[in-house]
Amino acid sequence: SGRRGGAVMDRTSRLDSAFRSPRLRRRARKLGLGEKKKKKSAKTVTLSQVPGITAPADGKLKGWALDVGDGSARLCAATAGGRLRVLASDCSRCNWELEKGDVRVFDDGPAVVCALCGQAYDLASGEPGAVVEREGFDKWVSGLARGAPTTKPARPQDVVRGEAREGNVFLDLSA
Repeated sequence: SGRRGGAVMDRTSRLDSAFRSPRLRRRARKLGLGEKKKKKSAKTVTLSQVPGITAPADGKLKGWALDVGDGSARLCAATAGGRLRVLASDCSRCNWELEKGDVRVFDDGPAVVCALCGQAYDLASGEPGAVVEREGFDKWVSGLARGAPTTKPARPQDVVRGEAREGNVFLDLSA
C-alpha cells in the first residue's frame, strides 16, 4: 500500500492520485475503480392554473399580462405543434412586444420573430437566432429599428414552462 503524508492511502485515494486527468477519472469510474459521481436530484415543477386566459391557436401568438406576487409579468405565448410555449414578452433587442410578431418554423424548430427588428427567438429555449429579413414596408421599418441607437444585441428570452389542458392554461410561476 502507498503512503501519503505518513498516512496509509486507501484504494480510492490511490486511484484518484493515479488518475489526475478528468478523462482518466471518468474511465476509472466506468470500470468501477474510482468514487461514484452523485446523481443530481430532479427538480419538481408545479404548474398552476391561470384563470381567465386561453391558449393561442396553433401557429398564432398571444400576449398575457399577469399579476405575480408584488409585480406583474408580460408574457408572449405561442402554440406550435400542439405544445404551448411561453416567453418573456419584450424583445431583448428592441423592447417591442413579441406577440405582435409571427411564428415561423425553421430547421431547428419553431421560433417567434419580432415584428419590429426581425430578431427570431427559439420557442423552446428562448435563444436568439437569425434576423429575419422582411419585405416591402415591413423591411423599411425593420431597417429603421435595427439602425436605431437603442437597439442592443439580442439576449436569450426568459422561458416559462406551460401546458394547455382541456382549454385551461397551466404555468410554472415559481421563478
